[in-house]
Amino acid sequence: MRESEANQLIRSLRRQMFLAGLWKVSVLAIILIASIGAAGPWTTPEQSKMLWAISVLGAGIWIVFTILGLRQARESNQAAVYIATGRLDLAEKQLRTAALAFNLHRRAKLLACHNLAVVAHGRRDFKTAATLSAGVIELGRGALRGVSRICRILLADCMLELHNPEAASRAIAPIPLSGPEVPLAEQLLLLPIRLRCDAAMKAYDHILIDLPGKLKRAELLDSPKAAMCHQIFADACDHDGRRTEAEFLRRRAELYHDERGAEDQKDLAIDATD
Repeated sequence: MRESEANQLIRSLRRQMFLAGLWKVSVLAIILIASIGAAGPWTTPEQSKMLWAISVLGAGIWIVFTILGLRQARESNQAAVYIATGRLDLAEKQLRTAALAFNLHRRAKLLACHNLAVVAHGRRDFKTAATLSAGVIELGRGALRGVSRICRILLADCMLELHNPEAASRAIAPIPLSGPEVPLAEQLLLLPIRLRCDAAMKAYDHILIDLPGKLKRAELLDSPKAAMCHQIFADACDHDGRRTEAEFLRRRAELYHDERGAEDQKDLAIDATD
C-alpha cells in the first residue's frame, strides 16, 4: 500500500462511518416508531401486525450487521497472526477487505486500519504507516483507547524515522509515561520513543525529570533499547554537569550494548489491546 492509497482508504472510512451513523439512527428510529405504533390503541389489528413485522425486520437487519461486524473483527485478529509470522502480503489483503467492507461498528474498521499501519511500518514505509496511524487517531475519538495510544506511539516512531521529532513529540504528548491508565507494556513502548524525541530536540531537562523512574523502566527493556536509553540519560546528565552520574550511565549502556548496536534496534512492538 502506498501513501496515496492510505489517504484514499482514510477518506473512504470517514464516509462509511458517517453513512453507518445515519443508517443506525434511521433503523433505530424505524424500530422505535413501529413498536410504539403497533402497541398504540389508534391502530387497527392489521396495521398493528404490519408495524410489528417492520419492527422485527429492522431488529433482524441490525443483528445481521452486528454479526458481520464481529466477523470482520475476527478477520483483523487473524491478520495480526499473519503479521506476527511475517506473511505481510496475506495480512494486507485481508485487512483491506475488512477495512472497506460496510460495518455498523467502527471498532472492526479501526482495528483493520491499525494493523495495516503495522504492516506498512514493518515494511519501513513510514509515510504510509504515519498516514494510517493518524487516520485511526482521528476517527477513533476515544472508541479504542488502547489502540489509539499504540497508534500514537507508532506515529511518533514513524515521524522520528522521517526526521520530524517535533511531530513525533506532538503525537505522544497526550500519553503519560506513568500512571494506572497506561499499562506497563505501553509505558515500555513509549519510553524509548519519548527519549529519542527529547534527545533530538535537545530537551535535556525534560529527559532528567523522574530519572529514577525512567531508569527502572529502561532496565526492563531488551538490551539494545536499554543501551540506547542509558546512553541518552548519560548525555543528558553530562549536559547538566552531572559527570559522575553520566559516567556511571555510560558504563551501564556499554553493559547492555550488543554487537549489532543499539541504534539499529528500533523496532516497535505491534500488539495492541484495548
